[in-house]
Amino acid sequence: MVALLGACQPETTPAAAIAAAGTDRPDWLPEHYTISTRSDRAPEPEDGEIAFRLGPGERASALAGGGIYRVGHQYLYSFEVFVPEDLAGGAGGAGLSLARWQGAGGRPELFSLDLDARRGISFRGRTCVPPSGFGQWQQVYLRLRWATDATGFLELRCGNGQSFSAPLIHLESNIATARGDGGRGAAAERFLFEIGLMLENGRLRQPVELRMRRVAERRLYVIFNLDEAAPPR
Repeated sequence: MVALLGACQPETTPAAAIAAAGTDRPDWLPEHYTISTRSDRAPEPEDGEIAFRLGPGERASALAGGGIYRVGHQYLYSFEVFVPEDLAGGAGGAGLSLARWQGAGGRPELFSLDLDARRGISFRGRTCVPPSGFGQWQQVYLRLRWATDATGFLELRCGNGQSFSAPLIHLESNIATARGDGGRGAAAERFLFEIGLMLENGRLRQPVELRMRRVAERRLYVIFNLDEAAPPR
């Protein structure tokens, strides 16, 4: 018996996301993504990249993943991000995130990729991209299984390389990924993924920005009995 891990794009898109996008959905948006309704300033396309900008008084400029994520699904989220070297001048001590996973509707909050000038890009207290990596394109891959019990997992890789060869930053297994408060809180049945610039707390000193490209999400499948299903030679 052979098991094969395969990937494809989500098979459906929520009606609410389609309605929000309308018939005038910009053609530069990544497949299955819309502009988050929480954005104070809409992301903008620039030479094949997506620019996210925030100014003082603004809290979000983001895209929202449009796939239907449910308990039991496995996903690979990936993108490349460029953070300017002068981030510290605008962000100060503000709490910024560049990616956020949460229950549909915003609760519970599950986990995020955080951004600051001192730690760089971090996930659950571990540095994914150090500040020395600012001013360069960096790849981010997060693979997970959504679970309300101890059958979930998280795997984060950042830096250079493909999804399974980039440096491994964080790995957890046998965890309830669909529960907030470290796996002890209320469980979500469906989920929302946002990327861009999101201000969690504090205040910006001056405008900040970052850019992303090659944004993708793929549902992962395990196919069993591959030999039995293959046609005879």
